[in-house]
Amino acid sequence: MFLRECQLAVQALVAGDHHGMLEHGAAAVEEYRGDLLPGMYDDWVLTERERLRRQCVELCDQLIAGWREVGNLKTAVEYGRIRVRLEPLEEVGYRALMGLQTDAGDRAGAISTFHQCAEILDRELQVKPSQATEILVERLLSPDGPDIAGSRRHARARPAQQARLVGRDQVFEQIIECWNNVVEGRPRLLVVMGDAGVGRAG
Repeated sequence: MFLRECQLAVQALVAGDHHGMLEHGAAAVEEYRGDLLPGMYDDWVLTERERLRRQCVELCDQLIAGWREVGNLKTAVEYGRIRVRLEPLEEVGYRALMGLQTDAGDRAGAISTFHQCAEILDRELQVKPSQATEILVERLLSPDGPDIAGSRRHARARPAQQARLVGRDQVFEQIIECWNNVVEGRPRLLVVMGDAGVGRAG
């Protein structure tokens, strides 16, 4: 079913059928069930697994562009998130998602996506984001960047970018999301609980 819907989406794209491409592309992505035979590592399985994943990634790229073209940024962001999940080590996916979130007015979400990118690259590859990604996030953090109220918010957003927690990736993401909501003027309550001596303050 996935391959069939992929084929129909490509045919619609070639024919200039924008609605058909969005319809069949969405159906194909929904039918994609993850890696092919995840417990097997034969060469043919690895090759086919990668081919199918790349097809789904390329469909996501087409859907992102298609929904963006019709002005539906919310749906475009959803496919941007799917693309990131499919290829979590590809920075181009994070940059595309950050751009969509910024255009949709969710600057805090875009910055949170950058932190997610940086953490995964550090954890999996022990590398930092590329210069292109760094430049994009600096533009978002800049007082002259999109959806920025002023340099005061820029100065307040920096500590969230620099904060680090060891062995608490999920918690760290929650703290970053909470912080960025605060600096965007959406108050949040964050409670840190624990026994005495566990290092709640720092």
